[in-house]
Amino acid sequence: MKKSIKNKLAKRMVTLKAIANPVRLAILYELAGGQKGPQELANRLGENYFNVAKQLAVLKAAGLIQSKRKGLRAFYRLAKPSVLKVVEQLP
Repeated sequence: MKKSIKNKLAKRMVTLKAIANPVRLAILYELAGGQKGPQELANRLGENYFNVAKQLAVLKAAGLIQSKRKGLRAFYRLAKPSVLKVVEQLP
């Protein structure tokens, strides 16, 4: 297999692994409604703040979300909204 194909497949596997977690997938759906901070996400999902922060880091590393700082606070938004369109096509 060509190296370029292997690289492309590796990137796609990172994306698939990132959306395979129910908390991360829920975060993506929440961010589809607009940017939110980690505390707001934790409250909306009924999850622990630290777990949400950890999952945000995974999503950011996968390139699915972006962050923006306002003072001491960070806000997250979808970097690739098309990923949810792909998820909607799954059975």
